[in-house]
Amino acid sequence: MSSIVAGVDEAGRGPLAGPVVAAAVILPENNEIDGLRDSKKLSPKQREVLFEKIKNNAISIGIGQSSVKRIDEMNIRNATFMAMQRALGHLTIKPNSAMIDGESLPNQIIPNVGIIRGDDTVDSIKAASIVAKVTRDNLMIRYSKIFPEYGLDKHKGYGTAMHMEALRKYKATPIHRRSFKPVRDNFPTLTWLDRKNRIKWLGKKIAALYLMDMGIVIESLNEYLLPYGEIDIIGIENGDWIFSVVRSRVNSVRVTNSQLKQFEVEKIKISIEDYLSQYSGPHNYRVDHIEVSFGKKKPIVQHYKGVQFELLCKFKSPLYLMNKKKIISETKAIIIIIIVALSVKVTILEAYIVPTGSMENTIMTGDFLIGSRFVYGMRTPDWIGIPYTDIGFFIPYIKFPEFRQPSKGDILIFKYPRDKYVKYVKRCVAGPGDTLLVRDKDIILNGEGIPLPTNGKYLYPLMSESIRQQGIFLSSGQNINKDNLGPIRVPAKGDHF
Repeated sequence: MSSIVAGVDEAGRGPLAGPVVAAAVILPENNEIDGLRDSKKLSPKQREVLFEKIKNNAISIGIGQSSVKRIDEMNIRNATFMAMQRALGHLTIKPNSAMIDGESLPNQIIPNVGIIRGDDTVDSIKAASIVAKVTRDNLMIRYSKIFPEYGLDKHKGYGTAMHMEALRKYKATPIHRRSFKPVRDNFPTLTWLDRKNRIKWLGKKIAALYLMDMGIVIESLNEYLLPYGEIDIIGIENGDWIFSVVRSRVNSVRVTNSQLKQFEVEKIKISIEDYLSQYSGPHNYRVDHIEVSFGKKKPIVQHYKGVQFELLCKFKSPLYLMNKKKIISETKAIIIIIIVALSVKVTILEAYIVPTGSMENTIMTGDFLIGSRFVYGMRTPDWIGIPYTDIGFFIPYIKFPEFRQPSKGDILIFKYPRDKYVKYVKRCVAGPGDTLLVRDKDIILNGEGIPLPTNGKYLYPLMSESIRQQGIFLSSGQNINKDNLGPIRVPAKGDHF
């Protein structure tokens, strides 16, 4: 009987993100696979074609990988050896020996020899090179659905200019190798994530990675489904659709509400059924609830499978119950503040609590504000009736002269013009003669960034530059939308147009 020899090679030794993947391939003695070459010398389409031929002709294929965690713990060289050893261990037939691309494997019971440039000279190593490369590339493409900002489907985690720019802008993720210097230099802190309003953003991605490790194929994140709105994660497990709602918290303080209201439950049900109607045939689905807790150590993921619709609105996680006394105490305090605020809400003063989910982060959410109408001028009431109802009537009012102009940094409370129940709370960030620029929601005034409170939260996600909203701000051909504005110069007295 002839000797059985396996060829072994790896893919992903040099990238900044993702695991290192190895393959071991046993080919027939006289294989008839034309075109075998080092995977790096083949186009993606050529690799895919050869990958199928190798699967159909190989006696056995074994695949192994070492995670980012292993790479950081034991260095990339040793992690590569581990992936190769695992690949050999996953062969259905034990080979008599193995040929390794590059250096031989230490601590390996199967006799092996290292062959320099083996992926150019030995067919089984060439085949292993292609299998490892295609396997890893497909994995990085799946990761790109979770991390579309980084372009992983294009560069597969290598340190391209595009990848480096994304690292500087969004910082590193859990799939980045922190033992590699470019990643280590761009690893986010909890303070940075909070300041950039990316706790919820990262929480969804961590939840998606967790589901992916559980064998769920991630289809999309932040899918907007009417009438509910955004569904955080959509995936498929053994043919069943999984719709996941993600809630994030920092140091046991909730960043997003951990409960779904009854009206949300009904909207989710309608939205999912409408979404699935675009696919033929009946579909099984479930709704999962995932909580991601950030703290000093590794984020903790709690996964609650198949939350029933009739129970969803009553759902309380263990973390919620642990903080029940604190929540009751804070609720009582808020009720007292509201009663006091409404009691003193007369012509002279108005009291407000900035709501969680403020539309901008120039003011901290949860701040208690008392506004004096006499600072900028006032008028007598123009409507008398039961608060927050339509029961009442309008009356004539008197407008007092203006006391002073708003200045930069001032917080103003004023009526929303199309709704008598709504008031706006805004901070003045620019004055006459100033040049204002907004890029990805960051405010730049006269060439310098404006530092904003860390607790501010945006109600809506960042608008793409493809969404044009020209004409709703001060006239400027540079206007794109409310998140990408200007530069524009605020008109000053004496300007001519």
